[in-house]
Amino acid sequence: MLLALLLTVLAVQAAFARARTEPVPDIRILIDVSGSMKQNDPKRLRGPALRLLVGLLPRNARSGVWTFGQWVNMQVKLGQVTERWKALAQRESYKIHSRGLRTNIEEAIKRATFDWKRPDPRYRRSLILLTDGMVDISSDQRLNQASRQRILTRLLPRLRHAKVSIHTIALSPNADHKLLKALSRSTGGWYEYARSAGMLHRIFLRMFEKSTNTQSVPLKGNRFVIDKSVTDMTLLVFTEKDSRPVVVHTPDGKRWRMKHRPARVKWFQEKGYTLITVPRPPPGKWFIEAPVSRDNRVMVVTNLRLHVSKLPNFMLRGEKLVLRSHLLKKGKPIRDKRFLGLARFLLDVQMDEDSRQSFPIHDDGKAPDAKAGDGIYTIAQPLNETGRYQLTIIARGPTFQRQKIHHVQVYGSPVVTNVSQDETGKPVSIDIHAKEGVMVPKYTLISIRIDTGEKPFVKATNGNRLKTQAPASLAGHTMTVIVHGKRFSGETIKWKRRIKLPGTPPAAAPAGKPHKPAKKAEKTVHEKPRTKAHAKPDEHAKSDKHAAKDGHAKNSKKTAHGKPHKEKKKKKKKRKKKRNWLKIILMIVLINGLLIGAAVGGWIWWKKRSARSAIDEMDKDDE
Repeated sequence: MLLALLLTVLAVQAAFARARTEPVPDIRILIDVSGSMKQNDPKRLRGPALRLLVGLLPRNARSGVWTFGQWVNMQVKLGQVTERWKALAQRESYKIHSRGLRTNIEEAIKRATFDWKRPDPRYRRSLILLTDGMVDISSDQRLNQASRQRILTRLLPRLRHAKVSIHTIALSPNADHKLLKALSRSTGGWYEYARSAGMLHRIFLRMFEKSTNTQSVPLKGNRFVIDKSVTDMTLLVFTEKDSRPVVVHTPDGKRWRMKHRPARVKWFQEKGYTLITVPRPPPGKWFIEAPVSRDNRVMVVTNLRLHVSKLPNFMLRGEKLVLRSHLLKKGKPIRDKRFLGLARFLLDVQMDEDSRQSFPIHDDGKAPDAKAGDGIYTIAQPLNETGRYQLTIIARGPTFQRQKIHHVQVYGSPVVTNVSQDETGKPVSIDIHAKEGVMVPKYTLISIRIDTGEKPFVKATNGNRLKTQAPASLAGHTMTVIVHGKRFSGETIKWKRRIKLPGTPPAAAPAGKPHKPAKKAEKTVHEKPRTKAHAKPDEHAKSDKHAAKDGHAKNSKKTAHGKPHKEKKKKKKKRKKKRNWLKIILMIVLINGLLIGAAVGGWIWWKKRSARSAIDEMDKDDE
């Protein structure tokens, strides 16, 4: 009986451990059907984009689809993703319209996330919001502003507490981009501006990859290799208007087309893309006869997986991207040195088609890697240019290839700085505010400093905004902006930049008559010569002789009694200063020695501790 109870407890613990390492994707999709979509999505490409996302969803996921205008409608019921659920979602996607009167974003979020009130480690929660407008529930703008404020102050904190990532898509320049950025940035989500509805297919692919832990195989010139551990394969191929039909070449020399393929292969073709699902794909070399695109994918289901630590969706220029990765076999880390000795890990960094760099990822125990040969490959790569990066983490061995693709947006600054001077001689207006959703307001400190050679001009504020005026005399000087903050994900932000203020300082006042103190000083200097000038010539000569004698006597007295005494005092002071400096230097050396010893001891302890707990930390990152 006791043994059975123990086995039950162990089984429950194992189940919870699996839940922690591989949470089930829970994806809620909100699609705007307001009347303005007639102009922004005239071909109703929201439907094909939704069908693409539905086709990619893994079978163990949970999902639901809501459409919204003035009212909110559950288009596809929330539930587990099965073949039946997918068929229903595919049918309902054709019903997406553009007849809604208003844009009730608040009610849509509230309805779709009704059960997301607290964290649940069993699920990886994502909300995908597509809209082309602003919060619009009434013709009264006060009511619209109140609804928008409730989204930010009530719904957003609840969803952040429930560990929800909000991914937002703006389908118009008239959309509320500030609101959408605030929702995505403050929840670790992803924001995109689709300048045309034709971009929605590729954007929905990125939203899918942000919301799931999908595995894929590297493509090179539309060629790829499938190994024996792959049990399922999904090919996503993007096509152009005049593209020929997609042809798949199998390892045994066969050619599959939409109308000539095995019965088990599912082939779904839309304008802009083709989606092919192959159960039990034969191992070997494959080739796709279609346009080459970096957005083409070969997604696989396999028990040999590439695990990558949680990566940020946005960073600041110059920050280092710290990435840790390892391989899993049936959910367990691979530590076999013979196997790992043949594996190679690589980070591919790409901003556009012409800008691409590759960096090896090491497991050699050299910083930032914690321990050599433990199977955890680490790299710290700075991203020094602003813009969007596609990061591809690749693991290769003699018999397998795996990759993970991640997109990150790099910003130049966490704040927006506006400085202006209306006219010469007027104060300089300074307005600095944090970008939407970048930092937690209560942990944000913005300060400025303008050095002028005298007393510096310094201002600081706790919060997201610093608004002040600098005196006109500081126009043209250099201002240092310093930002200390905390991301919503917990990491700290330390940022500094020098900015030249506009304008020129007012001209200096013209030179006038000398001040009275200067006259007094002149009087004092010439007082004695004037007194001597009134003496008679003979008296003056006599006085000069006596002065020479007296001066000689006085000088001799000073030499005998005054100067040596002063010199002795000076020597004593110098000796004391030397002794004091010697003591200070000895104290500094002693304190530095103690600090270095403590640091070395702490570093050794940290190395041992981090090596023991590296895998556990990696698993926590994905929660």
